[in-house]
Amino acid sequence: MATTISCLCGSSRQTVSLLSPNPWTNVSLCHCDTCRHTTGQLFVSYIGIASPSSLENLSVYSPSTSRRIYYFCATCGCHVFRRSADNPTWEVGTGVITHSPDLPSNNPPELGWHHEHVDATKDGGLSIWLGPPPPPPLTASDSDTLSASCHCQEVSFTITRPSPGISTAPKSGFSDLIHPFKTTPQSIVSNPQDIKWWLCHGNPPSKVDPDKFPTHYLSGTCACRSCRLISGFEIQSWAFIPRKNIFSPSLPNTPPKPLEFSQHPLRLKSYESSKGVLRDFCPTCGATVFWHDKWHRPDLIDVSVGLFKSPDGIRHKSWLAWFTDRVSFAEDVDLDRTGGCAEWAKRLVGELQVGMIGTET
Repeated sequence: MATTISCLCGSSRQTVSLLSPNPWTNVSLCHCDTCRHTTGQLFVSYIGIASPSSLENLSVYSPSTSRRIYYFCATCGCHVFRRSADNPTWEVGTGVITHSPDLPSNNPPELGWHHEHVDATKDGGLSIWLGPPPPPPLTASDSDTLSASCHCQEVSFTITRPSPGISTAPKSGFSDLIHPFKTTPQSIVSNPQDIKWWLCHGNPPSKVDPDKFPTHYLSGTCACRSCRLISGFEIQSWAFIPRKNIFSPSLPNTPPKPLEFSQHPLRLKSYESSKGVLRDFCPTCGATVFWHDKWHRPDLIDVSVGLFKSPDGIRHKSWLAWFTDRVSFAEDVDLDRTGGCAEWAKRLVGELQVGMIGTET
């Protein structure tokens, strides 16, 4: 079954053959630690294919903690293929599929998925909005720092708790997560009142209490075309962190320094997805790390939630306040996609959004 795939930069564009005539009936959503830190995503999804015709411009990562080998675009960082080291079975990330055969109109299959390694999340991750009931509450972390890293450890950093001055210094228009860009007047999106929307109190996000300084950073989900094709999967999870609350490693016996993109020790590679907008990834394992706009929002950074490490589960509720009113750019989930892949993606993102709305994390 001929299927077209592409990463964001187009270097991996080719046609592959699906192994199953109905691959969209029970797609695996994997929540394991290795997949999470190798990609930066809270879960990944692959389907089986015949051997690809080309591996040109793809970097290879073979982690010691897994029998799987990952292939990602060396230019934009998109995870494209995965295969088992024990047998020749190949898989392709569902997010890179731009066209797959149409579903039969007379008797369409039931679209669906199943979850794997949810126990590795400790708190259920995003699965709590896609079917399985949430696990029991965990003890909140009271640490002053939250560590993050990709799987190969080439990229590692910490974030600090919100603080007056440092965390309120950035200026930013509203994120699409809060106000949809396509349907909201620019007079609102531009945030003329300079509201520090990325600072929140607990879960769910609550309005600023004038008597207390916010304790959490806003986080949420995105289904835009660029995030999908830069990660290889349908749902990207971002946390919005002031740049000066992000600290990169420094020389031994010296304090960490706030992140500076012009000269920083993180071994990142960047892809400019639109003018001035950079998507940073690890060139060794391919993990999506940052989104940042060097012109319009230089001091507020989107950080992949899948990189964080804390004892209170992968949603990190003691640090992050999850916005559950909508999935950002949910209306674009099938943008430039046709066939069964588009129908499956619409159902996945649609059910995630329904599961999130009105819930507490």
